[in-house]
Amino acid sequence: MLPPGLTPPGIYASDTFKADTEEAAGITDLATGRVSPGHDIEETRSESAFTPLLIAQWDISDDTSTYLSWTKGFKAGGFDPRSNRMSAFGFDEEKAKALELGFKTTTWEDRNEVNVALYRTEYEDLQVSQFDGAVGFNVGNAKETRVQGLEVDGRVAVSNHLVASYGVSLLDFEYVDFKNGNCYFGQAEN
Repeated sequence: MLPPGLTPPGIYASDTFKADTEEAAGITDLATGRVSPGHDIEETRSESAFTPLLIAQWDISDDTSTYLSWTKGFKAGGFDPRSNRMSAFGFDEEKAKALELGFKTTTWEDRNEVNVALYRTEYEDLQVSQFDGAVGFNVGNAKETRVQGLEVDGRVAVSNHLVASYGVSLLDFEYVDFKNGNCYFGQAEN
């Protein structure tokens, strides 16, 4: 029989499951001598944001228009009690700025419609969920991220009973600054 507060090697949650839990708080692993801090989140957050949206549209003709939109976005930060790491419980708010330029037209007596959109969104502290390498995921932040692309879609009324639709999308996504991101398989950690 073990003294209170001690567990046999291999039973400690952090070693077996790579997790610190409230149930493991104060328990010492005999194999490593490590004492689990457990977790008990009693934090609070208070956040607010101004998220404007501006759109300018120009009707070039009865059949053609173009637009430009700019907006700021926000997602509140929070706590992730499912996290398996004590240091990963809190994550910051996410902010975004987006710009889009678009063009819409109809031709062929309104039987053909074409829409084109060119866009770019820049994120600050994008909230991401990363696999911890053991049993779960931790929510954290990627400091700077950029998403940009081009979308083209349309419809053509081939006859009174047949409409053909199409769409093409090009997307470029990049973590510009993500120093705490996971390594890919085979990558050496710096």
